[in-house]
Amino acid sequence: MNRILILALLSALSCSCHIISPQPRGGKEFHELKEMSTSDIDSIRRKFESYPVNTQIDIYLYGLKYVEPDDNSSLKFLIEGGEMKVPYIIKRIESTDFEFDQAYLTEALASINNDCRCITFDQVESLSEIERGMKNPSHRSRFGRAIQRIAETNANTRDQLSP
Repeated sequence: MNRILILALLSALSCSCHIISPQPRGGKEFHELKEMSTSDIDSIRRKFESYPVNTQIDIYLYGLKYVEPDDNSSLKFLIEGGEMKVPYIIKRIESTDFEFDQAYLTEALASINNDCRCITFDQVESLSEIERGMKNPSHRSRFGRAIQRIAETNANTRDQLSP
């Protein structure tokens, strides 16, 4: 009898923990977007853009961290109109301790910079400081390649503008 009571109690605790444990940030919105018809990409885009920039970042990271295989389909929406999102993305990179997030968000910045050439030398230097402090070789490498892409894009732009 005691075993049955203990099993029932453990089962109830297990269920209640699952119920009250929050979904990772961006998960609800990610799944809302995925439920929409893929044939109506404009509706998906409008829905994505209706979220605050920080939620857009959460959606992107959720797809990379919690979906198998990784789903980076929201990247194309995150980089659209990216110039105004740069400060938010940089702030997230600077404020998080998760090197995975830092690396993938820096790649998003590199993609944005390909279009707008709007990431400044000072911002690149600030991001380089973060790279120097990274511990995980894989994330550091990804982060470093993205920083290099940004620097090269900016250098190419300066070369094109020079007489």
